[in-house]
Amino acid sequence: MATIVNGKNHYDRAAEVKRFDESKMGSFVVPTIDLSGPRSTVVEQVAAASRTFGFFQIVNHVVPVQVLDRMIGSIRAFHEQPTDVKAKFYTRDLETGVIFLSNFDLFHSKAASWRDTPQIKLGRRLPELEDIPGVCRDEVVQWNLHSEALGERLLGLLSEGLGLDMDRLKNTCLDARLMVGNYYPPCPQPDLTVGIASHADPGVLTLVLQDHIGGLQIKHKGEWVDV
Repeated sequence: MATIVNGKNHYDRAAEVKRFDESKMGSFVVPTIDLSGPRSTVVEQVAAASRTFGFFQIVNHVVPVQVLDRMIGSIRAFHEQPTDVKAKFYTRDLETGVIFLSNFDLFHSKAASWRDTPQIKLGRRLPELEDIPGVCRDEVVQWNLHSEALGERLLGLLSEGLGLDMDRLKNTCLDARLMVGNYYPPCPQPDLTVGIASHADPGVLTLVLQDHIGGLQIKHKGEWVDV
């Protein structure tokens, strides 16, 4: 718990310790699942984590580290371009294959999040390549291939965990995919805003690629837990 006194942030350790102790949660760790394990074990772990937490981390997913690093780097490079370059992509027409905007709900939310986002429709057919910003074009094409394969694999595990045919979710949920590249620039008054408000994603499955800065949290039993 933090309070603002004379413009300074004060951490109330006693209050935080009391709140933690009363939660009776212990030290919670987000589940990490090794996808290289026996399939029956992985199915069971994915199903249990999905039912209990709605979130899990994965290792040995076979997406090359270079692809992950280049994807993060290219999105950062897009955002760090001059404003006039990014402005060419700025629109609120969500039907467009490639858009860039600040806050999807800017005109409806009570407060704006400190976040900018490019959004690119992925799937069996990408937008025209020349419509994808050149600074991240090659990386988006590669990410599309790898994220589709990984998404198909995870949907298969989820289907089996639900007692369904392995292809059930894949056949109905894989084509309509979006890639969003959230960026949180340095804020001159961080105590007055948030990077992103609490929310539940509208899709069946979200693959989250987080950089070294972190900040992602999930809500478990009424408590926010760092991932």
